[in-house]
Amino acid sequence: MTAADAAIDAVRLARLFGPSSWWIVERARARLERGTALVGSVTLPDPSDEQRAAVAGLLGSRHSRPRSGRPLRVDLGDLDAMVRRSGCAPSLAAAVVALTGPVTDLAAAAAEAARGWDAAIAVAEPLVAARPDLAIWTRQLLATGLLRRLGDGPARGRELMEAAVAVLSALPADGVPISVLAARVLGDGHGLDADRPLSTLVLGAVALLGPAADQTNGERLDLAEPGGDQEEPAARAVRSAEWRREAWAAVGVLVSELALPALTLGLPGDPDSVTGRALQLWREAGQPVHLSLRQLVRDRPTLHAVRGLTVSVCENPAVVSAAADRLGARCRPLVCVSGMPAAPVSSLLRLLREAGAFLRYHGDFDWGGLAIANTVIDRFDAVPWRYDRAHYEAALRPGLAELTGRQVQARFDPDLTAALATHRRRVEEETVLDTLLDDLTDTG
Repeated sequence: MTAADAAIDAVRLARLFGPSSWWIVERARARLERGTALVGSVTLPDPSDEQRAAVAGLLGSRHSRPRSGRPLRVDLGDLDAMVRRSGCAPSLAAAVVALTGPVTDLAAAAAEAARGWDAAIAVAEPLVAARPDLAIWTRQLLATGLLRRLGDGPARGRELMEAAVAVLSALPADGVPISVLAARVLGDGHGLDADRPLSTLVLGAVALLGPAADQTNGERLDLAEPGGDQEEPAARAVRSAEWRREAWAAVGVLVSELALPALTLGLPGDPDSVTGRALQLWREAGQPVHLSLRQLVRDRPTLHAVRGLTVSVCENPAVVSAAADRLGARCRPLVCVSGMPAAPVSSLLRLLREAGAFLRYHGDFDWGGLAIANTVIDRFDAVPWRYDRAHYEAALRPGLAELTGRQVQARFDPDLTAALATHRRRVEEETVLDTLLDDLTDTG
């Protein structure tokens, strides 16, 4: 037993500070944790008779008079002197530690943790120096506290940042599956699975490294995943998964590369890739073709022949089917998004824009159709294709289904939103097929 231990009489201290005076111990400990000296006083706004009596027992009769309704004030200097006189502990601070355990200076601990988090973020500095666009990512990590939420303390946060830098340094890739990238860089094929903290940490930077730097609601495709307040949770989850696939695809990493292929008809191919040659064969045959994310990333077509051409984009596969049946090889280039654009469709539309094609979009006249149109028009610089108030009202007829769901604002045409809200009827693409097919007919 040390001399310091001998100076503490834990049994007597426990009797001295019983339940009715424990609030004083708690207040004193809180001050020690803040790095504040035990001077001045502590106050209990609405004490009970038992608490007043306990303080009177500690400090003498001047605290014994009932003062119902008045706060109870205890001078910490008097209390420290009482503890010293009692012989139970060398000071009030020592008594608090003996009763409640070692005290951590929270201010000092917070400052040390902040230095640790700054050091963790600093791991990325050489990478940011080489790739300045990533400065946005590190600033967002600081502003949002994302690294702190993902890392269980600065040490784990530093490990995550080191792993993130290793992954980002390996990008862009050459069409490698994400599990292969994870195994190659991290030694763990599941290290970049969607439910892993590292995947969440690195994804914002991945989006910034993509060549597209898409525009979504006026902002870059960066740290904010899509899916606004107008989307239901289930739809938002699907959009988030597709956003992840597209962000990785833009840097040559494949996530579920064979799922949800893009449906096309009449796209001119090119002789420079297997995908391009296959497109040309299917165009000549007048048959639809599905393009997977794997094909669009690993064997990317150059699509030179679309420069200056208009490529029509529709919402529903029924339009592609009808165009193949009626027009076959005479169908002008057509792409179907099949709902909110998945990663393969987004990759294809981006390739078409980069190749110099002009995109025009048509979809169902309903709230879901407006949401899809907003995405396609905003992100891929498309223009509406017979998709405005005049064409909606011209297509109205008896027997159409009632419009349901939450209203969506058409950012490209506020009048269209107003018309749908007024008439409350859905007009699906199948209703106006003849008109769309007339536009798709190649008469040359």
